[in-house]
Amino acid sequence: MDDGLTPEKTSLLDREAELLGDLLLRPATRNGRLRADYVTGERANLMDDIKSVVNDKRQYALRRLVEEMCAGEDFGVSRLGSLAAAEKINVTRLDRHYRQLLPAAQIELYYCGSASPRRMELVWREALRDLPRQGRPELPLTRWRVEPGERRAVTDRLDVTQGKLVMGFRTGCTLSGRGYPALVVANALFGGTPTSKLFLNVRERLSLCYYASSGLDKHKGLLYVQCGVAFDNLERAEEEILRQLAAVQAGDFTDGELDAARRAMVRAYRTMADNQSVQEDYWLSQSLTEIWLAPQELARLLEDVTREEVIQAARKLRLDTVYTLRGLEGEEAQP
Repeated sequence: MDDGLTPEKTSLLDREAELLGDLLLRPATRNGRLRADYVTGERANLMDDIKSVVNDKRQYALRRLVEEMCAGEDFGVSRLGSLAAAEKINVTRLDRHYRQLLPAAQIELYYCGSASPRRMELVWREALRDLPRQGRPELPLTRWRVEPGERRAVTDRLDVTQGKLVMGFRTGCTLSGRGYPALVVANALFGGTPTSKLFLNVRERLSLCYYASSGLDKHKGLLYVQCGVAFDNLERAEEEILRQLAAVQAGDFTDGELDAARRAMVRAYRTMADNQSVQEDYWLSQSLTEIWLAPQELARLLEDVTREEVIQAARKLRLDTVYTLRGLEGEEAQP
């Protein structure tokens, strides 16, 4: 809560920072190490989280696409890790890892409020005064490929009543690239908005999908198309998605479609100031590339994106991997 809104203008900022500092630097310990019973409980929670990923089939299908598309890369590993790795966590390993992280891990402090930068600096220097540091670490750069490998098709079968189709494309561009604003608009036109070609044609006009959309990973240079599809429409849906992409690449879209896509993205960036958590995510993302472009500045760049720039961005998309989730063999025809 902001100090100006507390009873009698009581300041909570110092105590909040102190609490966060304690959580990071002074966890509950026993005999100088993290508590074994706490570690055991959190390991069980982590394993439950890993096992439950499959319950959300939409996210599970996207996760499997990334695993296959980025196999052999750190990016291909789930943020939760694997069940086998989680099972090996014990108090000795976790305590050692924790103490290695404190002096070496990069820390980003994000604050959104009315306090001055100088006050925030003083508050956090005090709250983190016991933080051991060994200089600024060098973070590994994200590896990204322009050209895909040999196109791959991967299919899993589970006890599901609705198929999932996820297509992964290499975009040839990341957040730091000059063509990124055009790629944002191209994605919005292709499948990123309710006025996109995927939504209006694949989902609405042809009724091939229960949902159909596309999204960007701006750091890795990937574009994903996600669909929920009846099993007997999986192949037709894939063909139509590629047909709609070809239309964008050929410039087969109206000025109205382009304007709607452009306005949707400009509006999304201009309204970021209305949501603190969205701002936090945005600026943390910017810090990874050290490109300090404010949402309002990016919105202005999006306004200037031309038809030809959108076409060129779309033409750089290269299909890499197609993932489908189907039902168990012999049961797909059953309701």
